[in-house]
Amino acid sequence: WQGVSAVWPRLPFQLQHLLRLEERFEFDTETWDSLNSLRLRYRIRVSHQWGGWLRRDREWRVLLSVELFARLAGQEVQAQEQVRVVAGIERGMGPAWRARVEATWQKAGRCCAEGSFNGLFVRLRAFHNWSP
Repeated sequence: WQGVSAVWPRLPFQLQHLLRLEERFEFDTETWDSLNSLRLRYRIRVSHQWGGWLRRDREWRVLLSVELFARLAGQEVQAQEQVRVVAGIERGMGPAWRARVEATWQKAGRCCAEGSFNGLFVRLRAFHNWSP
């Protein structure tokens, strides 16, 4: 995928925009048939940090994002997401580590068509910063 990200405007909270163009491939290992598609993905995320007054690497952060998807070309592959909403909370665990808990609601498939679904996922994530 190729993408561009920007933080604008800079307010007491951060508003991050992410626009991605991605190509997806699906291979059937029994028949070796393949499908591919090109899609556009846009995410807007608002986040707010607090705490960490004594140590900046121990702060808390709350996140809320909305992501929209559009297929530009090719065949439908895998589940075709339409919209995704994510709410999360993150904690700095020192200069190199962060931990995050996210709840994600996702709508996939064709609108109002058989086979479309709504899903709710909970995800635990750990991030490591490799740079000093």
